[in-house]
Amino acid sequence: NEHGRELWYTDGTREGTRLLLDLLPGSGDGDPYKITSIKDHTLFIAKKEGAGVELWSTQGTAETTIQLQDIYPGPKSSYPYSFSLHRESYLIFSALDPVHGEELWVSAGTPESTQMVEDIYPGEISSFPDYTVNFKGHTFFAATHPLYGRELWRLENPYEKIVLVDDIFSDGEQNPSSSPQELTATTNKLFFTADDIEHGMELWVSDGTDAGTRLLKDIFPGRASSDPQELNSNNVFVFFRADDGTHGVEIWISDGTPEGTKMLRDIVPGEGSSAPRKFTRLSYDMYFVADDGVRGSELWVANVAGDVQMVKDIYEGPESSNPRDLVVWNDKLYFRANDGIHGEELWVSDGPPGEGTHMVKDIVT
Repeated sequence: NEHGRELWYTDGTREGTRLLLDLLPGSGDGDPYKITSIKDHTLFIAKKEGAGVELWSTQGTAETTIQLQDIYPGPKSSYPYSFSLHRESYLIFSALDPVHGEELWVSAGTPESTQMVEDIYPGEISSFPDYTVNFKGHTFFAATHPLYGRELWRLENPYEKIVLVDDIFSDGEQNPSSSPQELTATTNKLFFTADDIEHGMELWVSDGTDAGTRLLKDIFPGRASSDPQELNSNNVFVFFRADDGTHGVEIWISDGTPEGTKMLRDIVPGEGSSAPRKFTRLSYDMYFVADDGVRGSELWVANVAGDVQMVKDIYEGPESSNPRDLVVWNDKLYFRANDGIHGEELWVSDGPPGEGTHMVKDIVT
């Protein structure tokens, strides 16, 4: 109450847990979020009196905790978003300024290194860079250009010009957009969704070049969209949800080849959907929440061998425990769930379905 919601530091002990800096002095909230570490700095977003919501940096002391730049000068905010690390030493992000709109920026954690990369859509109109991801040492993202529409782009070096990877949807006259989304990388392949109109919104794959960018599979054949979502990688495969028009929205996997792109299990047989979501990787397995139509929304797990099973019916019977806020720490999965007896509490799973999934503690008895 004395300082509001502010930036704290901990070494894991009670004595080593302290307020780092009251960013917005007094009881107001500096409200730091999106805390991300690069090589020598920890970057985050926070609010400051007279400067709005901007990008900050710290090296763990009050003296080194600074606002990097007032990107949108004055009390208005640049609202940085779409964070991605570039070679572990640079943060790539999007931000708004009054002259260029929302464009791509870079920072190495110092004021002088915090710069706009390029005004992709010249003038005040925004290119809205989003879905930034690091792949093979480069940063890939979706952005809008006056000639190409919204397509896939590549940033090879932090302060150099960006490159159009592929104008997926082009009619030679107008600037229609394929609208790439869900950019997700494995070790050797970049996956994303795009709409070339002929096939609808489907799964695409790229090796980072124009020639190596292609439609992976028309999961819902024809112009209809399978609408792949929640792409998540274990560095070898990508897991996602999609609707093939026959089985509803179910869990899929891909190794980057058409034959290796397949539904893992029709959890709700027929056209019904289990609606898998909240995909979270633990080792090479993928945890997610789904509803099989019988036991409510519960925690499930899929592995690369194709096995898909419920981890535990936490709220036994047709009611849902609604697992959420899934976080991996120290080779275990932690999450919130309600077993119908203890209310919503902290749970943990060590992997295999069964007794390894249990409530950590009934914090409010």
